[in-house]
Amino acid sequence: MINQILKSIIESNNLEYEVLNTNSKKSLKDKIINSINNEIRIINGRENLELLEIKNKIKENRFWKFYGSSKELIYVNIKYKGKIFGMGEVVNRKTPPYFLVKNDKNKLITFLTSIKLSLEDINENDNNFWKI
Repeated sequence: MINQILKSIIESNNLEYEVLNTNSKKSLKDKIINSINNEIRIINGRENLELLEIKNKIKENRFWKFYGSSKELIYVNIKYKGKIFGMGEVVNRKTPPYFLVKNDKNKLITFLTSIKLSLEDINENDNNFWKI
């Protein structure tokens, strides 16, 4: 709603105005796919999959983390704003679902791209699938 003072200034100067809704209402499908694209872009800009320290020895929150003490494999899941996307399943935060992928930048990009392409084929109006 336009501020009353601003409205009176506009009207007293015979100006026309229109209130536009600038809130983009993207579907959850679009948000998830954009999140995957962003993660792929970040991975492409790195030499490897080492997680960066953001402050006080806290590691960044990415789609992947190392599998146990071995650095040969990584756990991977799909996230939007830090929440895990369960692909139609309710996610138990204590035991979230992960995919195991070889710790290789190109393999992770290939994996995320294949997930993204599969998600693009799913109807965005399927509320049983598109939920966080």
